[in-house]
Amino acid sequence: MSRVLPERDRLLAVRQELAGGGQQVVEIGPGIEGLIRSWQCGQFGCSLRAFLLYAQWGDWDRRQAGVVIAGADVLFGVGLYHRPDGWHLHVVGPQGGERVRRVADFSRRLLAAGLVDRVYVRHLVDGAEREFLGAGFIGVERYPWMPESPAEDETYPHRLVDLTQALQPPFGPRTLRLAHHRFSNFLRRCGATCVLRPLGHFYPALEIAREHFLRQGKPLTALDYELLIRTALPDGERYLSQVAWLKSDRTELPVGVFLGEQIGPTSGALYLNVAVRNPALVESLQIRDRTGFSAIAAYLHAELFRQLASRGWQTVDLGGSETASLDRFKQTIGAQPLLSRWVVLTREEMTR
Repeated sequence: MSRVLPERDRLLAVRQELAGGGQQVVEIGPGIEGLIRSWQCGQFGCSLRAFLLYAQWGDWDRRQAGVVIAGADVLFGVGLYHRPDGWHLHVVGPQGGERVRRVADFSRRLLAAGLVDRVYVRHLVDGAEREFLGAGFIGVERYPWMPESPAEDETYPHRLVDLTQALQPPFGPRTLRLAHHRFSNFLRRCGATCVLRPLGHFYPALEIAREHFLRQGKPLTALDYELLIRTALPDGERYLSQVAWLKSDRTELPVGVFLGEQIGPTSGALYLNVAVRNPALVESLQIRDRTGFSAIAAYLHAELFRQLASRGWQTVDLGGSETASLDRFKQTIGAQPLLSRWVVLTREEMTR
């Protein structure tokens, strides 16, 4: 275990070590979007929203924005998490020719000083993974982040949708077409509509995320997304910030949230894309026949794909999955695998 220190002293010492190589250490927030944009090359892990989601500092229930390390030939996000088994640093989406040397240097300093117990490097494409393995990092299986999902939401591969194919007639894969048809019939029968609108106040999106993960039996997972949701990024050319609303002639309620970002000239990524499939939520609309309501998630993705294509996106990365069931859903809406890796370095591995 890492040495005992007051939390404030530890955080300060970690930041000093991160700056030891002469790089900038800057807080993650909208003010650095220009810096990040200059490095973007279509990779899921290199974006403002990726850093907001994966590079946080804190523990299970207290979080703050992490930092980005930037230098002449390097950029990556850094998160620091305190768990019962110690302090763990996360290096997110490292870019540049100096990425391996810089990350390896400060990782060894932090581990040797007892400031952290493990350093995870995540969102690595194949070539980057080989470079880090060659520098002494190992595969994440020996030190899993979580027992049931060793690489968290990259335990199952990222899934990439080619919008130029998905939107060609007949619309999408057969499973997506059938799901879209089922939910469209549900809307017609009950005289309702379902529309995507730009996110205004963050509260509806926050409630959707909490409801979604609560029904999955993972209430703490919603905390991972709070910083992402609360950081206002306007819906438009660069960012996707939308909430889906189910409307009847009596009222309307939020049923889905989609937060994404353009990560290349014609590519984008979704960092939160969930729909609430709790039938009890439609009771306030006084809808009794719920046949087809369970297809809401596929329907909303189909509608979203059309919108993203109109923005000039040709591909959209849906991210990876923690569970096989979520990975299967992404396959049913036409997404193909795109591998992304984790590696890890620990004090034990340095002394082997």
